[in-house]
Amino acid sequence: VAILAVARIPGISNERKKEIVLGTENVASLFSGKEGLVAPRLRAKVRAFDGFKAIYDELANLEKMKAHVISIRDASYPEPLKQIPDAPLVLYSKGPVSFQSRMMAVVGARKATFEGMNLAERIAETLSSLGITVVSGFARGIDSAAHRGALKGKGKTVAVLGCGVDICYPAENKHLYERIGDDG
Repeated sequence: VAILAVARIPGISNERKKEIVLGTENVASLFSGKEGLVAPRLRAKVRAFDGFKAIYDELANLEKMKAHVISIRDASYPEPLKQIPDAPLVLYSKGPVSFQSRMMAVVGARKATFEGMNLAERIAETLSSLGITVVSGFARGIDSAAHRGALKGKGKTVAVLGCGVDICYPAENKHLYERIGDDG
């Protein structure tokens, strides 16, 4: 909960938030005043945060959706992503996901040709059948074709959603969204 709170504090860069979370033994103690931040401005912003009710409501909704929060301090957080200076403090996942497996991104145009989508689907199916997790952005076109192919290959796929784990966009991908959540 405390890491979600740090992620939502306005006026602090993502890089600084990452430093705070990774450099503080007990992040929750920052909000109770038991562990302090050196900079008075940061300390004031942390103590002024009042969004805990919204976080608990969100966690309740995530539980109903069978979704999970993976924090940057969790062992399951992808190590390469941690190396990015402004890496997200939390990831949301729905369904089985392992960032420890081999992964390959397959991305492309939203307004792809039939041939392009067919090729993307076949490539993803092949990768998936070889045990390589296919990562894509869930957009129309090549991204959706890559997810469909990965599921055909009986492997795993990860959809990187731009609008949150609780929203299926584009709407025509609802069936694919549910399949990825169940089998992806």
